Amino acid sequence: MQILYQIEVQNLDLKEGLNRFWENFNYIDSAKDFSTKLVKGVIENKKFIDTLIEKFSEHWRLDRINWVERNILRIAIFELLFMDDIPPKVSINEAIDIG
Repeated sequence: MQILYQIEVQNLDLKEGLNRFWENFNYIDSAKDFSTKLVKGVIENKKFIDTLIEKFSEHWRLDRINWVERNILRIAIFELLFMDDIPPKVSINEAIDIG
């Protein structure tokens, strides 16, 4: 979430956003690998994902959705559509819990 925020708000490219985040936080390698895959996938599919969000958000333009909720939706949609190893109910539950 924080990496996506940094990339969006500070207008960073993917590599710079990831590097800045990992330089400032302790992590385990498996968490870094998963997070990198997730962030990279969301960024690479952002236009498609944002089109879906706008299509199904009645009376809400994407820019009206708070950055936190917008990125929660992006992550959940990416997981649902592109990460077959994550059960849909897990993606939905995590999005609800974070939101």
